[in-house]
Amino acid sequence: AKCSKDGLVTVPAMLDLSMVNEVLELYRKHGANAQHHFTDFTELVICNTKGPAQPDPAYAALVDRLLNKCGLSAQGRDLTGVDLRIYPFIAILHFKSFVDRPDQSDGQNTPHADVFYPSFKLFIYLNEVGVQNGAFHYLLGSHRFSLRNAINAYKDSLQYYFRGGKRQLYPVDATAGLEGEGYQWFPACGHPGDGVFFNVQGVHKRGDFLKDSYRERLVLLVDFRQAEVPIQGLAANA
Repeated sequence: AKCSKDGLVTVPAMLDLSMVNEVLELYRKHGANAQHHFTDFTELVICNTKGPAQPDPAYAALVDRLLNKCGLSAQGRDLTGVDLRIYPFIAILHFKSFVDRPDQSDGQNTPHADVFYPSFKLFIYLNEVGVQNGAFHYLLGSHRFSLRNAINAYKDSLQYYFRGGKRQLYPVDATAGLEGEGYQWFPACGHPGDGVFFNVQGVHKRGDFLKDSYRERLVLLVDFRQAEVPIQGLAANA
């Protein structure tokens, strides 16, 4: 699959339901290893640039099945144009929305861009996801390079990291002063196993949750940015 001219492409049934259930089973069994960043956001890291994140054979088996038997490694190579000599970063992201908490703690519903150069992530939904439970939103076409947008994104990243990072400061709204017109938000709704490839240079956000009841969104994240780093120690989450 290739990212379209809009910076995003959706891939129905990227994983079959048996594979989705295998990923969820690992999450259920190894939840003690998860990082509870916030009350409403949990992350279980499965793999980083050095390989499976835990010595448990179940991690290695799942990484192998995802990257090789399910073809995610080949997909990443085709998408990025980089031979994956190191592992991509793989994690299960669990967003939880509570009725008595009006806002999500992570601040990821603020429109933001991860970097100011082309770089790619893959989301695969592990449950039914729509506009009522935080569907991923992408500002179509916002990944296209302009010097002004790159400078603004770089300045915002400096503010974000040098003034406290994610624990103290939410991302800056990347739509403010965005050069150009005609951008449209695309809500990437999907079924379990559906994939969303996107260029993180573009502006994106987590959608909001309807607060009528407890809702959740489970996502398998594959971050191919790792493949762009020539020295493992310089990679994010290495």
